[in-house]
Amino acid sequence: MRGRSAAGLPRGDGVSALLVTAHPDDEAMFFAPTLLGLGRAGARLAVLCCSAGNYYNQGEIRKKELEQSCCLLGIPASSVTVVDHR
Repeated sequence: MRGRSAAGLPRGDGVSALLVTAHPDDEAMFFAPTLLGLGRAGARLAVLCCSAGNYYNQGEIRKKELEQSCCLLGIPASSVTVVDHR
């Protein structure tokens, strides 16, 4: 039987979670507590962002910011995918 983490979540042995967002920065603005809790519980995390946030041609900057944000949340850049429809 798996135990529970300090956050009350089941321990993440073998648990994976994929966060799907519409825009870069959604992971930080809306999901940071959830991602941090899952990460602390040992879950393997990945992020799929459905746009590059290319308004005003800032897509490359926004992608880098997303990767940096995810890194701070415990998600490696190799587990971050951005769909860019340019």
